[in-house]
Amino acid sequence: MIKNLVMKRRSTRIYRSDAVHISDVIDVIDAVIYAPSGANTQPWRFIIVDDEIVKGSIREGAEKADQKIHGQAPEWLKNWLKDNKITPEKRFLTEAPFLIVIAALSTMPYWLESTWISIAYMILAIEEKGLSSLTYTPGESGFFKCFT
Repeated sequence: MIKNLVMKRRSTRIYRSDAVHISDVIDVIDAVIYAPSGANTQPWRFIIVDDEIVKGSIREGAEKADQKIHGQAPEWLKNWLKDNKITPEKRFLTEAPFLIVIAALSTMPYWLESTWISIAYMILAIEEKGLSSLTYTPGESGFFKCFT
């Protein structure tokens, strides 16, 4: 039942070393393509990353972006981040067996809402597979341009 999936789902930042089969990741993506989208545009693209060098580059870019955000944050936010032990370090980006990078075609109508709906579908599909996930949005995403 969907309610059970929603209630037990938690973000994971520390991953076990168990192998995750690519077929499970592809099954998740196959489920997500059925997510509704405004005007049926399906403005999302999913990029499965398992290459350690690419994951390292993504982590490096994300950490640089978050260091900048943390450094420029107002004092109250810096205190909140510190109190909640949130740092620019993003080990999970290299420790997770796979990253699924989600790109959106921002020229399409309803692209933002549609992409977030697809992410919700993805989270539930991952949970149904018995896998773990963490949605992470870097403070800036310009560093992804080097992968195109």
